[in-house]
Amino acid sequence: MNETTHESQLLSYFLGELSANENERIESACFDNDDFASQLLFAEEDLIKLYLGEELKAQQKIHFEQNYLTSDARRERVELCKLLKLKSSNRVNGGDLPNESLKPLLVKTPNPVKFPFLPENLTPRVFATGLFASLLLTIGFFGAAGIVFYSNRTEPETAQNKTFDNDEQSPSTSQTFQSDSTNPFPKNDISANDSQQPKNVNKTPSKKNLPKQAAAVEKLNEDKTDKNYNFSIPSKSASADNNKQRFRSPVNRFTLFGGASRDQSVTEQVVSLDDSNRTTDLSLVLPETPKSGDKNLRAELQNAEGAVLQVQTDLKITTNKEKKIVSISFPTSLFEEKQYVLSLAENENTSITDYVFRVKKKVGATSE
Repeated sequence: MNETTHESQLLSYFLGELSANENERIESACFDNDDFASQLLFAEEDLIKLYLGEELKAQQKIHFEQNYLTSDARRERVELCKLLKLKSSNRVNGGDLPNESLKPLLVKTPNPVKFPFLPENLTPRVFATGLFASLLLTIGFFGAAGIVFYSNRTEPETAQNKTFDNDEQSPSTSQTFQSDSTNPFPKNDISANDSQQPKNVNKTPSKKNLPKQAAAVEKLNEDKTDKNYNFSIPSKSASADNNKQRFRSPVNRFTLFGGASRDQSVTEQVVSLDDSNRTTDLSLVLPETPKSGDKNLRAELQNAEGAVLQVQTDLKITTNKEKKIVSISFPTSLFEEKQYVLSLAENENTSITDYVFRVKKKVGATSE
């Protein structure tokens, strides 16, 4: 976007006069360019000044009140600017605005409470923070000491249980020691020892003769070596996409077909709008491509009485599944539960077709 189109487009963005694609383009530029985000804030301040100075057009003033003053924070900001402007004008004229009118909008910082027995730099807030930190350290110290004491106390019992398990699970070893104690031959007699020792004795204990605890630990270590842990850090682009998706608002989307008569009191095309969605996108299916293409293509939104509510020009034609479609965006607050006519023309004199539809509002309606 160039500098000549910045101010007008930014003012139209806050007034809700841009299409959904233009709004998305401006919002995306805020994430990529810090200077553009600052310029957007300055444009918002200029718009408030124009509104307070009665410099906006009648239609722009209506859009400002309908699309901008939608939150308490924005209304309070406009009210504060109004009071500050009134106070500055009164000072220039020799008067002054009483400060009582600014009290609800100004936030006063309370004076810190000081105690005489505390040092000068030690405020009650710092003292409370230090007290809370020392309490956490004390709890952590005693908790760690209790864990160490409990683990030291349970270690002898665990070792004794392991000894009993080994004695119960290896009967061959105990039988071997018993046979040695009852052996009548001397220990240095090799032939006697060979004849008395059992034949099926494994010098190296197998995995089956290990205690249950050791086998479980070895199996756990084998499982750990087989697993691959992947700790991925989200990229900046993913976080930016999440911020953009969170910044966008839901939109009502509908497709309309032309060819209906203006005099119809009831139409089959019913548009169910959700008031919580600020924008409504209408896709107009063209019966045929205009001779001049999308040059000087314009649309007029009219009520059943023929009064023009809004005019949009410089529309573009897109192709979707071999259909020629013109997309138009309107503020949802512009519609009421009435019948409307959307007239599409190549210019002010050459009409293409009329789109007749009826609006039906329902809280929580799902856009098609």
